[in-house]
This record gives sequence, structure tokens and C-alpha cells, in this order.
Amino acid sequence: MVQLSLRCLALFLLLLAMACPAWAQVTLDATSSTTQASGGNFSWTHTVTSAGSNRALAVLISHGAATNNVSGITYNGVSMTRQCRVAGASQRSTYLYTLVNPSTGSNTIAVTVTGTTNYIATAVSATGVDQNNPVAHCHGGAASSTSASATVPSTTNQLIIDMIGINSAATAISPDGSQAAIVNTAVGTHKGGGTYKAGAASSTSMQWSWTTAVSYAYLAAALQDAITSFGNITLDATSAGTCTLCASTNALTIPHTTGSA
Repeated sequence: MVQLSLRCLALFLLLLAMACPAWAQVTLDATSSTTQASGGNFSWTHTVTSAGSNRALAVLISHGAATNNVSGITYNGVSMTRQCRVAGASQRSTYLYTLVNPSTGSNTIAVTVTGTTNYIATAVSATGVDQNNPVAHCHGGAASSTSASATVPSTTNQLIIDMIGINSAATAISPDGSQAAIVNTAVGTHKGGGTYKAGAASSTSMQWSWTTAVSYAYLAAALQDAITSFGNITLDATSAGTCTLCASTNALTIPHTTGSA
């Protein structure tokens, strides 16, 4: 008979009243994009087609300035939340904004800016996204190189999105072949693009490359999967060394010892 250590037994009893979560699959709904050449405030229409549960909208922007030009974004008149920004020293910035439970149908995304420059923007709507913390991780960087990449901590239930901006409209840029392109274009002297990709276990690699070293700003983020239901806690103490609460990828394991009663 397995004999649990006091530490494992105490923790199990403490958590007995709790339950094990089941996680949603973040599923792509729709994408859209626009550009703004040497202008100020701009807008475009995005259609949230799915009436599914745990909806979220993400807007990613790159522009040809290192300054913090984007002061706010709304969707259907509702303010979005800035999640992260990456700024390069050589006139490039990228942003991620989100909104949970966006209205379905075709509605306007309106971007308010404080400076006149060139903008590239994408929008991604999805279902299965956590409504309290829609972004699990946001990674990125800025430098001068022939490529930009990020390794984003992730799970297979998450969706990874990104945005790149580089300081050369004439330079061709290419995402990794595993990424699905939303936009890849130039506007004025600015070049940029955005993609998405299903999350992988542990982490997901995202990358863009080009031939001539130029400055860039890049970000990639994981949309957090929502908890959809709770099941019963189960105790697995069949092998020495672990005591598992919740038999899933989010299981909690703690040390225990085995022996005869």
C-alpha cells in the first residue's frame, strides 16, 4: 500500500474542496488589416463573425517612429487595453491592444495617434480566450539585424500572434513558413507584417527574416486560453517521487514517499 508523506497528504486535504480546470482551445475567428500613409488618426472595419464564448479582439500596430504615437484604440466605441509596446532606437515601434467580449458583426476599429507617420495595423478576433487576462505572454525586441524572433511560452491551447516593423520599405521580409500571414506590406518608408500560429507545448518560436541588416521593432504574444469547466481532483500516488493533483497538462505534482502501511 502506498504511504503518502505528511506534506503530500496535508496539501491534498487542503485542496480537496477545490477542482481541476478544463481549458478552452483558442480558435481563430477572423483577421483584418489596414495601412495609413503619413497620416494621423485612422480607422477600418473588422468583422467578429463568431458568437462563440470567451471572445476577444487583438489589434497589433507597427509604425515608423520610436515615439509613443498610439494613444488609444476603440472597437465599436469601446476602449481597448494596451498589453505591450516595443520601441526601437531607429524610428520603429510595435503595439498590442486587446478587448474581451467584443461585439459581433462589422464594427469600426478607431486608432488615435499623437504623431504623423506611416502605420500598418492588423486585427485578430478569436474565441476561447481568458476574459480576465487575455494575453499570457508578450515577448519581443528591437535591434539592427537580418532577422527578428521571439520564443513565447505557450500551450497547445493558445494562439500566437505577432507584428514586425522595419526601417526599409524596399526590403522584402518573410515570416517563418509555419506562420500564417495576415499582412506583409510597405507604406511610405515603413515595412511591416503580422502573422499567427497555433501554440506549441512549452513554447512557440516566431520569426521574420530579410536580406539586408536594418533596424526593427518586433513583438509576439500568446492569447491566453480560458478555463471552461472544473472537474474533480484526483490523487495519483502510484509511483515514488510524485503526488499528482489533476491529471492534465496543468497538473500539480509534489514529492511523496512510498512504502508499506
